[in-house]
Amino acid sequence: MTHTPADSPTLGLGHLQFEALLTTARLSANRDDFALIAMLGLLGLRIFEASGCEHR
Repeated sequence: MTHTPADSPTLGLGHLQFEALLTTARLSANRDDFALIAMLGLLGLRIFEASGCEHR
Protein backbone atom coordinates (compact mmCIF):
# COMPACT_ATOMS: atom_id res chain seq x y z
CA MET A 1 0.00 0.00 0.00
CA THR A 2 1.35 3.42 -0.97
CA HIS A 3 1.21 6.31 1.49
CA THR A 4 -0.27 9.50 0.05
CA PRO A 5 0.73 12.74 1.79
CA ALA A 6 -2.09 14.92 3.15
CA ASP A 7 -0.60 18.08 1.63
CA SER A 8 -0.90 18.54 -2.10
CA PRO A 9 2.28 19.51 -3.97
CA THR A 10 0.22 21.73 -6.29
CA LEU A 11 -0.99 25.22 -5.46
CA GLY A 12 -4.45 24.82 -6.91
CA LEU A 13 -6.84 22.64 -8.83
CA GLY A 14 -5.97 21.08 -12.14
CA HIS A 15 -8.04 21.83 -15.21
CA LEU A 16 -10.11 18.67 -14.93
CA GLN A 17 -10.61 19.11 -11.17
CA PHE A 18 -11.88 22.65 -11.66
CA GLU A 19 -14.16 21.54 -14.48
CA ALA A 20 -15.67 18.82 -12.26
CA LEU A 21 -16.17 21.28 -9.40
CA LEU A 22 -17.75 23.82 -11.72
CA THR A 23 -20.11 21.19 -13.18
CA THR A 24 -21.15 20.09 -9.69
CA ALA A 25 -21.77 23.69 -8.63
CA ARG A 26 -23.85 24.28 -11.75
CA LEU A 27 -26.11 21.37 -10.77
CA SER A 28 -26.60 22.71 -7.24
CA ALA A 29 -30.04 23.92 -6.18
CA ASN A 30 -28.42 27.12 -4.93
CA ARG A 31 -27.36 29.16 -7.97
CA ASP A 32 -24.97 31.15 -5.80
CA ASP A 33 -22.78 28.04 -5.56
CA PHE A 34 -21.98 28.26 -9.26
CA ALA A 35 -21.27 31.98 -9.06
CA LEU A 36 -18.91 31.51 -6.11
CA ILE A 37 -16.98 28.62 -7.68
CA ALA A 38 -16.72 30.41 -11.03
CA MET A 39 -15.47 33.59 -9.37
CA LEU A 40 -12.91 31.77 -7.23
CA GLY A 41 -11.69 29.76 -10.19
CA LEU A 42 -11.40 32.71 -12.53
CA LEU A 43 -9.60 34.77 -9.92
CA GLY A 44 -7.36 31.88 -8.96
CA LEU A 45 -8.31 32.02 -5.28
CA ARG A 46 -8.62 29.18 -2.84
CA ILE A 47 -11.60 29.18 -0.49
CA PHE A 48 -9.57 29.86 2.65
CA GLU A 49 -7.99 32.89 0.97
CA ALA A 50 -11.36 34.30 -0.04
CA SER A 51 -12.89 33.76 3.39
CA GLY A 52 -9.85 34.94 5.32
CA CYS A 53 -9.56 31.66 7.25
CA GLU A 54 -6.31 30.51 8.76
CA HIS A 55 -4.81 27.41 7.13
CA ARG A 56 -3.15 25.05 9.61
